[in-house]
Amino acid sequence: MGGQFTPVLGDHFDRFFHIKKGLLNFSIESPFTWILFIVFGLLITAALPNWKFEDILIDFPKQLILSNNLFQQILGYTFIVSIISIMLSTIDSFIMGISFTYAYDINSNSKKLLENKQKIDISITNRILQKGKYFGFISVLTAVLLFVFFDNKVMGGGELFINLLLTFYSAILSFLPLIFGIIFLKHRAKPIWASLSMVFGAATAICIGLYSILFNPIYAWYPVIISIFLSSLVYSFGLIKKI
Repeated sequence: MGGQFTPVLGDHFDRFFHIKKGLLNFSIESPFTWILFIVFGLLITAALPNWKFEDILIDFPKQLILSNNLFQQILGYTFIVSIISIMLSTIDSFIMGISFTYAYDINSNSKKLLENKQKIDISITNRILQKGKYFGFISVLTAVLLFVFFDNKVMGGGELFINLLLTFYSAILSFLPLIFGIIFLKHRAKPIWASLSMVFGAATAICIGLYSILFNPIYAWYPVIISIFLSSLVYSFGLIKKI
């Protein structure tokens, strides 16, 4: 009997090892890229003290392109291409995330295949992945149509819609302590504390986000901080209570 379960346990530990390694690499690389953008922004303001920017993503390349200096014009177009590349990279990851969420988490046939330890028919897997692609396409198309509708029918609707997406994105961050605990901690909080950490973190982030959208946009980024802090605090209480 022991020999039957050894490969499964081995696969389980290998998978966790690679997940840990990937998360650690991401936790170093992602903040570092943002630090680079902050440094570039500081360099721009230091190098061009006489330039005024209301929206740096628009005004900065515009002034470079309209310059009589060829080098500045090249920099302006390079800046635009870089921003578009970043946007496309994010959109690509977003589409893949939606597709695989449907293929592996929502589709009931996928769950049956993942639970089945026998040989899987490749044609069935391809059909599920194809449905995931359709689901991702429809989701992205719906988001684009909603953005266009808000942008045209509501004053400041485009920015309002993006802030609304940011609000619900912030709620997802309430899952962070639970995922961190499962992967990295030997002793974890009880399920009730894990659930409470997600509920309190997500609910508070959504409430603050909606308040910022409806009344005071200065709080637009607060849900990101509050969601992580509150969910981590509640999860930590669960760990202390268990000890």
